[in-house]
Amino acid sequence: MPPAPVAGKVIGNDTFGLSAPGPIALRETGITKEAVVAAVKGL
Repeated sequence: MPPAPVAGKVIGNDTFGLSAPGPIALRETGITKEAVVAAVKGL
C-alpha cells in the first residue's frame, strides 16, 4: 500500500555530513525561527 498523501509543509534536512553545533547547523541549512514562522503562516 502506498503511503498516504501529505498536505502541508515539511521542515527538515535531507543532507549528510554537516558537522556543527545544533544552532549553527540549523541556521546553515535555512531552518530558522523566521523560516518556521513563515512556513506555518503559509498553511
